[in-house]
Amino acid sequence: DPDIKTARINRVIVSSGATIDDLKETSSGVHFGLRFFAGQNSHGFLSGFRPTEIWVNGKKLPESGSPLKREAGWWWDRAHRRAYFTVTHDRSEVKMEIKSGS
Repeated sequence: DPDIKTARINRVIVSSGATIDDLKETSSGVHFGLRFFAGQNSHGFLSGFRPTEIWVNGKKLPESGSPLKREAGWWWDRAHRRAYFTVTHDRSEVKMEIKSGS
């Protein structure tokens, strides 16, 4: 399904071309699953807080100082207050953990 999917919990919104599963808020941020085509990258964004770290399947996703193109990582857009992320799906479903500093 090529449409954008969106999930919301309290003040946090996650949107992605991948399917978003089981968005949960935790004391340190949010976690959820992303389902997409194995071997491909998915793209998405989070609004509601500025992440301090983003983890995919237990591995830290690198933060970029500029907007992403096709490389895996994440970037904070200060003007729009959103974190954009690109995730490589080594398998069809990955587990995301996005940590907040507050």
